[in-house]
Amino acid sequence: MRIRRDKKHTPVDVRGVDGLPAISYRLPLVVTTLSALVIFLATGFLALISISIIVQFVTRSSSAAGSDPVFIGCICAPLGATFLGATVYFLGAIIKGVRDLFRPVHYTRGTVADRPPVSGRRSGTWLHVNARYAGPDLATASHVTEEQRAASPDRSQIVQTRFAPDPVLSGKRGARGKQGSYLPADRLTADLKALEAPEPVSPSLPILFRVDAAAYAAMKPDAEVLIAHSPFLKHIYYVSRLKEGEWESFPNKALI
Repeated sequence: MRIRRDKKHTPVDVRGVDGLPAISYRLPLVVTTLSALVIFLATGFLALISISIIVQFVTRSSSAAGSDPVFIGCICAPLGATFLGATVYFLGAIIKGVRDLFRPVHYTRGTVADRPPVSGRRSGTWLHVNARYAGPDLATASHVTEEQRAASPDRSQIVQTRFAPDPVLSGKRGARGKQGSYLPADRLTADLKALEAPEPVSPSLPILFRVDAAAYAAMKPDAEVLIAHSPFLKHIYYVSRLKEGEWESFPNKALI
């Protein structure tokens, strides 16, 4: 009798930390850039060897006179193309890493787009974000409006009822006056201005971020998110979601 056993998958911990954590900006970039440099040198050396063998075979030099065409065409040529492509890719990563070292951390604020349908077993932890702001200003990126704070279940601490006593007459702290309202026009205008992006981003296509599994599992479509990352390499430092009017963050643990 054959017994079928289901594979046990380790559950992903989707608990984050409260608030926006402090980050060490340049150390991960230095490690990533140096790692890309080492891989660039290795792939460049292998690409040079593969291409030199192919060139010698094509030119019919004496050193390649006895070369096997099958070996050259089926092994050296694909390997040479692969190593050459990897060399170009890691050269671009090195350039981006050096540029990031001279730029401040960037923040992307927006909502999670609908995830593409999963093809096969896994589709990767790519987070699709419909960005409204992308820039270096943390205060602007992390600003939470009164309407967003009102999403908290404890609405009694936020909403002032229509027929509540006048806080000015009652002497309570935080009074707004008899003509005050829950969202005054000036406060609403200030909240909207705070979310305006000094560096506008195109809303046509979502921005892709490769995040950790915990952050990916915690993010739901249309959730309000804030991502701290480097501007060129897009190295992720943390991914935060707006939960009950406050930020909950998931620090990134991967260096590359």
